[in-house]
Amino acid sequence: MTQADRETSDSAGALAVSRAALAVLDQGERMSKSKAVTLSRELDMLSKINELSKKINSTLELSQIIKHTIQGLPEMLSAGKCSIFLYEPEKEEL
Repeated sequence: MTQADRETSDSAGALAVSRAALAVLDQGERMSKSKAVTLSRELDMLSKINELSKKINSTLELSQIIKHTIQGLPEMLSAGKCSIFLYEPEKEEL
């Protein structure tokens, strides 16, 4: 198992534990509904970040990394579009 695989597995496990903890708290009604909704949204965002990270880390090809980023970020950020500028050091321009 590679370092990236271990990190992905660790973060997926942390998300699962967080979701389980949230479910227990919701069942016990120990927190306000607004706090539960906020935590649920944060967990959803972390889950999306984790999925995008897995896709980006699955390849070393720049074109694939850009593709995954451009497809994933607008959805995560509720944005219509995404732009990435690549810097060319030889020309000192984007």
